[in-house]
Amino acid sequence: ADLTLSGHELGEAQVDVVFAGPVVTLRRAQVFSPAGELLASGRIDRRTGELSFTADAPALDLEQQPLRGLLAGEMSGTVTLRAAAGGTLEEPNGRLSLTGRDLRVAGRSLPEGSTTQLSAVWDGRQLTAEGSLAGLLTLNGGGRLDRRGAELVFAVQSHDLGTIARIASPRPLPEFSGRLVGE
Repeated sequence: ADLTLSGHELGEAQVDVVFAGPVVTLRRAQVFSPAGELLASGRIDRRTGELSFTADAPALDLEQQPLRGLLAGEMSGTVTLRAAAGGTLEEPNGRLSLTGRDLRVAGRSLPEGSTTQLSAVWDGRQLTAEGSLAGLLTLNGGGRLDRRGAELVFAVQSHDLGTIARIASPRPLPEFSGRLVGE
């Protein structure tokens, strides 16, 4: 069946769901899109509220729809997604891991052979995240993230500000070096 989310066409989905009393089991869900394939599975017990879900996308192409449209065509490369959710409906938790390879921003390549990573863990109350943009920029932090709102603080650091500026700038820039530290 065709799958859309907030008006964005995601692709085609095939779903195998089993309803057994209060337990709903998603044996397998596959979403096929031009960007790649996402696989998910899990279960929820409607009586206890317990839930357990995983999602994996081993190779999403950022230049293909629907990702191209969501990113306004500004990024290319391949991203691997791994996610899990657990806990209960009242107190959920989750993990997310993204790994990017051969990334380009607005047509400009990140350093060859570099990897971009982001990982986040949420316990239902607190989020912690850390990541690296091709070793050029690091992110570390988190804070409160719950149903009432968010109070997040992330430290950002770079020891190669010149390379980041050249990647981000639409015009050629002169060679320079510098570092960045901030929140």
